[in-house]
Amino acid sequence: MLLYLYEETDLPNFTWDPPNLKQAQENIEAHYYNKPSSVSLQAFSRCPDRCSMTHGKYSYKYKKIVIFHGPDLYWTPPRKYPGQHWIMQAMKPPTYFANNLIYWTRVFNWTFMHRRDSDVFTPYGSYAPIMSKSDKVTTTFDWDAKDMMAAWFVSRCNVQSRRQEYVRLLQRDVSVHIYGTCGDMSCPRSIHHNCLNQLQSHYKFYLAFENRLCADYLTEKVSKLLQDGIDGIPVVRGTGDLYKMHLPPGSYINVHDYTIKGLAQKMQYISQNRTEFEKYFFLAETLLRGENRSVLL
Repeated sequence: MLLYLYEETDLPNFTWDPPNLKQAQENIEAHYYNKPSSVSLQAFSRCPDRCSMTHGKYSYKYKKIVIFHGPDLYWTPPRKYPGQHWIMQAMKPPTYFANNLIYWTRVFNWTFMHRRDSDVFTPYGSYAPIMSKSDKVTTTFDWDAKDMMAAWFVSRCNVQSRRQEYVRLLQRDVSVHIYGTCGDMSCPRSIHHNCLNQLQSHYKFYLAFENRLCADYLTEKVSKLLQDGIDGIPVVRGTGDLYKMHLPPGSYINVHDYTIKGLAQKMQYISQNRTEFEKYFFLAETLLRGENRSVLL
């Protein structure tokens, strides 16, 4: 059975095949107990099996599959009826809502998250080898017009990862323009496409720093901008070797490979060498990007 759900941002397609439902011929009806407004009731319209979705807090009694949106669980669990399978779904890091789950211990059968050990693994983006020339996305940009170093689009300040402190230190050697509530430059959502054009045309790098340093958590920003074909090198900051599992190799710079001073020197070298800059897009052009809507902030 294929599930297609959409949270605050579009989620990628994924395959979910619980053994006890694999051969089911009856309609598979998933009930979303506290459905966010961004989740469509038509989310299963492309499911190859007979799938449908209902929602609501008072009509779940006879449903076999009940989904709960983890970040919005502010109450004690309702009654769980025999034969039900409860699923906790979330794309935000658990540090956002862990305190809300204190009364929800041992009630979920499956998890539906960004973690690799989740029963339903749902990363923000995915890539696959391009099988035909018609699928290939060609990178084109005006090198001479790229007259700015790095941009950072950010809306949450003073977060757990202390990314602002890192950027302040980096700014001692590299020019970083900060857009959003944490900086002095503006990029309203109403002119989103203009901001993308600005990033594409003028900047050589963009920062994609996680606001929470959690296992397997990768922000949607870097994968979406890669999927949009933005010709800027993502500079990423997360946990461990996370990016090796999710992004095309050689398509990004991981801050954990350098000191802050060393990172600045690396960025300065690339910014003055077009050949080195273009290397970061070579492998990405051989991969077909998944479908995701772009969000900067």
